[in-house]
Amino acid sequence: MKSYHGVVLAALVLAISSLIGQESALVERYYSRGFYLYLRRLYDLIDPVLVVPGILIAIVLVIIVPLWRAFAQKRSWKSKLKTIVNIIGWIVFLFYLLWGFNYQRIPYVKQTNLGIVTPSDSLLRAEVVETVMTLTELRHRKVWSRDSAINLSALQGLLSDEMGVYLSSVDYPTNFDVRVRVWKLKGLLLRFSTAGIYIPHSLEGNVDGGLHPLQLPFTGSHEMVHAFGITHEGVANLCAYMACSKSENIYVRYCAELAYFRYLLTDLRRSDQAAWEEVWAGLDPLIVKDLQDIRQQMDKYPDFIPKIRNKVYDSYLKQHGMADGLKSYSQMVKLVMSEKARASTHFVH
Repeated sequence: MKSYHGVVLAALVLAISSLIGQESALVERYYSRGFYLYLRRLYDLIDPVLVVPGILIAIVLVIIVPLWRAFAQKRSWKSKLKTIVNIIGWIVFLFYLLWGFNYQRIPYVKQTNLGIVTPSDSLLRAEVVETVMTLTELRHRKVWSRDSAINLSALQGLLSDEMGVYLSSVDYPTNFDVRVRVWKLKGLLLRFSTAGIYIPHSLEGNVDGGLHPLQLPFTGSHEMVHAFGITHEGVANLCAYMACSKSENIYVRYCAELAYFRYLLTDLRRSDQAAWEEVWAGLDPLIVKDLQDIRQQMDKYPDFIPKIRNKVYDSYLKQHGMADGLKSYSQMVKLVMSEKARASTHFVH
């Protein structure tokens, strides 16, 4: 056991995970609203003094140092192989310890009693029209130039504060700050069809530096949601939209509505091609240019082995309790409209 410490720890957390099962009240109480919160607060104390990204520190401590020791000491190949196996074990162990058990907490939809609405074609078209009106109004605000000039540091603080306000309103603990790092290696994530990623081993959300600036607020907020312990991708989109769409910054609000609008357009095109063409033809030229600029930026980083990536990530999500796999991302429209319907009902009452 001492020789294979990483393997033992990995087997331990996997066994615990299997025994606990999904939608666990124990995980919710003692991990997600207990241990994980203390972990986040501890990281808050350390984060300001980190001069390099946390992921680099994690790679050095978990991977490079053990490998260096194994090869520098000229150990046998059997011993080197044992080191590699233990490193893999530690990666699995730390994944669950630092974040992964959140997959087994009580789902957001159940905790917030969100009644899921399946929008009809007519409701979808009405939502598209309303969103177009919102986008047009925001894009022509006089404060656009001022708000769109917000720097990255101020944007991160604003997004973290506003996400905290939203999640607190639905009874999620948020008494800590989160930060998202922008990768300088532009396109590294985008070439794997990924705009951002939350890395548990460094407790940090990350977004690709190749993103168009109009994508940064929403994508950054999405990764912040994961840092607050919410794992479902569709729900992360929902929370990012709900927080950003109420922002004091017009640019952030516009970016959230634009991200939502892109999902709406996809759903509309599937259900009614003619309606999609009509909406597109009537869009404000500034909105059209923004959408085209985003597409042109994304085209700079074509997918690398997309089929393999999609299959692997879809399998990963399903193994961690998301029955819809990659389709969970596309649930944004349904979830946002459900949240809007709930707000409307509360207003009537």
